[in-house]
Amino acid sequence: MKLFLLVWTSAAGLSTALFAENVKGMEDVQRLYADTNYSAVVNRLQGATDAPSLRLLGRGYLMMNDLKRASDTLEKAVDADPKNSEGYLWLGRAYGMRAQNAMAISAASLAIKTRENFERAYALDARNWDAAGDLFEFYLQAPVFMGGGLDKASRMADALVVHDAAEGAVAHARVAERRKDFQTAEKQFRTAIQIAPDQAARHVDLAQFFAHRGRFAESDAEFAQAFQSSPNSAKIMYARADTLIQTNRNLPEAKQLLTRYLALKLTPDDPPRQDAEKLLRKVSGS
Repeated sequence: MKLFLLVWTSAAGLSTALFAENVKGMEDVQRLYADTNYSAVVNRLQGATDAPSLRLLGRGYLMMNDLKRASDTLEKAVDADPKNSEGYLWLGRAYGMRAQNAMAISAASLAIKTRENFERAYALDARNWDAAGDLFEFYLQAPVFMGGGLDKASRMADALVVHDAAEGAVAHARVAERRKDFQTAEKQFRTAIQIAPDQAARHVDLAQFFAHRGRFAESDAEFAQAFQSSPNSAKIMYARADTLIQTNRNLPEAKQLLTRYLALKLTPDDPPRQDAEKLLRKVSGS
């Protein structure tokens, strides 16, 4: 009996040590991901078989724009943990990016997979607001034959209101904008600012709406308000530069903003560095 207890205790101690080592290892990889060192994430997680590692590995591939490996890895992640909402969310994002880059013949089937995975993520966890937001975006942008539609988008906007009234107002504004009901859209964008006056992103939403309508002075004023609230915001810099390039205005300012953006320490939540580099090449004429 004493020998058995000794062996069991030693095995339990070793198991605890290995568990602690694995936890620390994942924390290290998560820090690499947070620092946008995606190649290091992929290198560290090669050969992983557990669901959390596969999810992070798939996200690393996705951020590196290695889209096929991303979707293949995230398929393994949802197979390993079919009840995890986050796995389906990221798998949907991988298929969505593949759809954007695919030929027309395959884009439709990839888009349908995108929708199915977003819907699965939301069905598994109705409080997964990232999934709700991505599903809203899909319904807003995709044609009906792919499962999109403005009525569906409007219902998702109602769901978003429950979580964040300002975000929900913006969602309803964007539905109204797609329906060419510009008066209602502007009213909803302004409602979002009234609800959350300290959120610079709400001014960016209205600024982009004004730019789309050719109301450039009002757009500039809203961007100025956003910068006043968050002068060093990477997202605002990118949004301002992107809007200026889309409307072919103040291109030297856009170039300056993108140069500043690329000098910042970015996070996974910021627009990808490669997208900013692409815009900078466009505005630089190279």
